[in-house]
Amino acid sequence: MRRLNLVLILTLAVGLVLAACAAPAGEPGASAGAGGESSAVPEPGQGGGGGEGGGDIPTISARSFTGGSAQVHVSGMFTIDQDIAINTAASYGAGDFTWLQYGDSGAETPNALITFGDGDSGALVGVGSVSATGTSIECTWDVAVSDTSVSGTYSCTGVTGYNPDDGSTGTIDIEIAFTADS
Repeated sequence: MRRLNLVLILTLAVGLVLAACAAPAGEPGASAGAGGESSAVPEPGQGGGGGEGGGDIPTISARSFTGGSAQVHVSGMFTIDQDIAINTAASYGAGDFTWLQYGDSGAETPNALITFGDGDSGALVGVGSVSATGTSIECTWDVAVSDTSVSGTYSCTGVTGYNPDDGSTGTIDIEIAFTADS
């Protein structure tokens, strides 16, 4: 179980590093902006992923989470279509970074992690050893933050899934509607 957690954490870290390295030198990268016009991928702290409904990286105060769930839809290389309860022990806001863990990372059952902070955002979904990571490069989000909750949607198109059991990769799409009560 610990090895699977490590694999998922490393997959997320590698995905974030690869996404950071993907921009051409001299410009932050090109992407479709809101309304379809071309614009640069947001600089750290601006958020918005592809810019189509994304928005700024939300500021979420330091807090613990007491309840919530995520409706997770994944299609492509692997599929998930499930409502997953928040893992309150693994979800928290540190003020400058927030982790929202739904289910148990690395478990045989579906799970999802959404992160916001340090000028970036990411989502990791998995079931068993198969997982996929999306970052602000491929994903968009719409998040509402109040004193008592964080809720919204997170969407990634065409991210790469990985199965370490046989080394296969494939393309997936991710749609998450989530709530996290504090």
